[in-house]
Amino acid sequence: MRRVAGFALALLVAAEAFAVGPQVSTGRGGAVAAAEETAARVGVEILKKGGNAADAAVAVAFALAVTWPEAGNIGGGGFWVSRDARGRVVVVDFREMAPRNARRDLYIRPDKNGFVPSSTEGALSSGVPGTVAGLSLAHRRAGRLSWKTVVNPAVRLARNGFAVTEVLARSLTKERDRLAKNSETARIFLPNGAAPPVGSILKQPDLARTLEAIRDRRDDGFYRGRVAREIEAGQERDGGLISRGDLARYEARLRAPVQFKFRDAEIVTPPAPSSGPVLAEMAMLADYVGLEKLKARDAPAAHLLAEIEKRAFRDR
Repeated sequence: MRRVAGFALALLVAAEAFAVGPQVSTGRGGAVAAAEETAARVGVEILKKGGNAADAAVAVAFALAVTWPEAGNIGGGGFWVSRDARGRVVVVDFREMAPRNARRDLYIRPDKNGFVPSSTEGALSSGVPGTVAGLSLAHRRAGRLSWKTVVNPAVRLARNGFAVTEVLARSLTKERDRLAKNSETARIFLPNGAAPPVGSILKQPDLARTLEAIRDRRDDGFYRGRVAREIEAGQERDGGLISRGDLARYEARLRAPVQFKFRDAEIVTPPAPSSGPVLAEMAMLADYVGLEKLKARDAPAAHLLAEIEKRAFRDR
């Protein structure tokens, strides 16, 4: 595998041919895998322009922010791991951070109205987003094409729109009640009170403007200026805590990878706060109990695996 770039958005770009299966195309010189087809095609477009796997990964990540709203986003965070042909590894930690005014007991102590805030839904559940800073840092370290080249396909998809797939329509319908609670998500994803029909064109002009700012000003286009002001205003309106100061202070960080041997494989994975150390511990325990016992696919094997995972995550 000559060039690999991966990150915590369920995306893998690998410059080799891959196995044939459902929704899979084959070719030579490069391949892209992503959770949504339109975004994956953006990665192929970038490879054809001479980009490397890092360029394709960044481009697909931004495209997923448009075409896969249930998970691909610029309002979250994650980790990046890449290794180039010379063996140089880049690990970027761009997890979300708590706003400065957050309290340790925020999701435990009732507020002035007697309600305990939700840690999974609403403005107070949001952390300071890291995706834009993380992808920018990763691109600086490992990319080849210009930043504008890799971000512009996402701008185009948001501005011109893309065809709503059956998967997207089903996802929006399933989350209809939650989306309807917020006027903005309802306006964008529930036109006329329902999910857009399959085959219709979904345009997101506000997202296009945000992506244009990121394309033209890199990190500053998101963490400062108009977009930062709009994020702060939205948080104030909906009872959140994220301020322009929180956004301006955010930094993605380069980390030393966790590297370990497992049988004949060399594993490269992010350190804490990712679960790289947990993966290393599980590999060590699996080797200790004997892989042959885990290959049986019976109740004792399932029990052993469950105990390995339980102990590793307890240590975490």
